[in-house]
Amino acid sequence: MYESTFRILTGLFVTAVGGALLYVSVVAGAAVLLLGVAVLLVGCVARGVVDATFEIEARRRNGDVPT
Repeated sequence: MYESTFRILTGLFVTAVGGALLYVSVVAGAAVLLLGVAVLLVGCVARGVVDATFEIEARRRNGDVPT
């Protein structure tokens, strides 16, 4: 009687711990994915700013000042 109750409780505990670890890993994976997307977007914006700056400077050197 007590052995079967112990097995049930142990199984529930192991299932709960496994579920919690799975949940944490999914949340951590989503956080890393969102961080990667944010870094990618910041890199794209920074690249656009740098390209635009060089374009304006090149036009200024050629006498074609953008309006």
